[in-house]
Amino acid sequence: MDTSDTVSSSAKTGPVPGPAPGASPAASGADLTGRSRMMRNVLTSWAAYLVYIVAGFVMPHLIDRHIGQESLGVWDFGWSLVGYFGLVSGGVTSAISRYVAHYRAIGETELLNTTVSTGWAMYLCTSMLVLGLTVLTVALIPVMFATRLGDHVQDAQWVVFLLGISLVIQFLFSVFTGVITGCHRWGIHNAISAGSYAVAVVGMIIAVLAGGGLRWLAVMSLLGEVIAALARFVAARRVCPELHISSRRMRLKHAGEMLRFGGKSLLGSVGELLLYKTTNLIILGYLGPAAIALYARPASLVSQAATMVNKFAYVLTPTASALHSKNDPAALREMWIKAGTYSLYIALPMVLVIAIAGGTLLELWMGKGYRNSSLIAVLALGHLAYIQQRTSYQVLMGIGRHGFPAVVMVVVALCAAGLSLLFLGPLHLGLVSVAFAVTIPLTAANLFVVPLYACRIMQMSYLQYVRQTMTKPVLATAPLGACLFGAQYLFPENGIAALLLGLACGGAITAVIYWKYVLPEALRQSVIRFLPWGRQPSGAGATEPLLIAPPASDGRREAP
Repeated sequence: MDTSDTVSSSAKTGPVPGPAPGASPAASGADLTGRSRMMRNVLTSWAAYLVYIVAGFVMPHLIDRHIGQESLGVWDFGWSLVGYFGLVSGGVTSAISRYVAHYRAIGETELLNTTVSTGWAMYLCTSMLVLGLTVLTVALIPVMFATRLGDHVQDAQWVVFLLGISLVIQFLFSVFTGVITGCHRWGIHNAISAGSYAVAVVGMIIAVLAGGGLRWLAVMSLLGEVIAALARFVAARRVCPELHISSRRMRLKHAGEMLRFGGKSLLGSVGELLLYKTTNLIILGYLGPAAIALYARPASLVSQAATMVNKFAYVLTPTASALHSKNDPAALREMWIKAGTYSLYIALPMVLVIAIAGGTLLELWMGKGYRNSSLIAVLALGHLAYIQQRTSYQVLMGIGRHGFPAVVMVVVALCAAGLSLLFLGPLHLGLVSVAFAVTIPLTAANLFVVPLYACRIMQMSYLQYVRQTMTKPVLATAPLGACLFGAQYLFPENGIAALLLGLACGGAITAVIYWKYVLPEALRQSVIRFLPWGRQPSGAGATEPLLIAPPASDGRREAP
């Protein structure tokens, strides 16, 4: 096999200078690969995401009940348009996170500061471009969408304008997000994101209950982004005290390196935007804004499962970068395999519940008018392979080999858009056909193309990867699926009873299996010590990590 394709190659990652003398984080003996923080980072990511889950259930229901289904569709439409503006970022945040982790691991403080200073200048230009795009889009909305939006044109304009300004502020301070995550401080990053979003959601709820419309919801979203931006600035300076941003450190060479790396990430973002945002626009064009709301709600349930795995996967990128900089392919391969296995352990139970009982969940959440069991089942099952491969993508990003999966995502999105136009246009099919249009190419790419590519990079056979990552999760969650199906058979006319019975029986069996065979020993011991009757003397208990063993300790404490 060509050694240029292996994980030990450094040719694709740019120059890797040797460690510089003098005071640096590397000199403190700290674990700069992030392995010792990995479990903590994942758990705090999930804990913070609870805010988004709660808000994701509460806000659409409130908008639908107090403002109307069409207004909910306009809100989704506004987010879809603004989502395209994110493409101008060039994927620079992921590049900053990756290079901060890389340079801290080898003790290159000066290159770290050069990277961050250059990134800040790039984001300053990006913010101005987004501002111009926002103003232009607001002006074009009455021209392009007046027929479908009807009386909601002005609301759509205000939503797009305010959300666009929120994105401008986000870009101005995105460099500090990259610094925080590059230092492996995902707990701080997620606390800031969740806390600011909670403030925004509380403001949205008050606005809706007080009779405010979509404009006030967008104002509250802007307020949350301002709070988050200021918090990220303060936190970045604390977690990375060696950070010094200066115009004198800006370098075109580093900007080019980050754009080359970030461009691969950008391709993946382009693919996701085309796949999801463009789908909403196609639905609007053929079926109207109310249909967007009907499609977006089951898609939102599926995205909750995907985001739980994404929160887990994001932590892998800076760690993979640090391991790659230390030329440790064995540890990198081990982390990749375990990450793929745990991603299925996380995703499969959620996907099974959504696919089998999703219609009942939609009815409980939004009402009978939103129930569409076939639509949500197709979306859930069709996204499973994609959800699992998020870990492969993030590990490949950490070693700078994520360009091909990003191109694959663009091809998937183009196929999905073409199929959607065909199904809704000449064939005159409904929303379920859109779900098939999205998931058929998505599943094919992530079940075969992406894992085959990752296996080649990691020097592992595809069948071996499938066996190691998929067999145990499928067996562990099979009882849950059987119980959910059995409950549906016993109570075909009572979805709530079937859901409760299936979750009670299947959930109990799955919980025992996960406790005994899935949870890492360290996490199991942490839970036991948390219980009053399970406390152990100080120093007792296992220390098995979530993914890979941390580096050997030399007795020195990790830097805060």
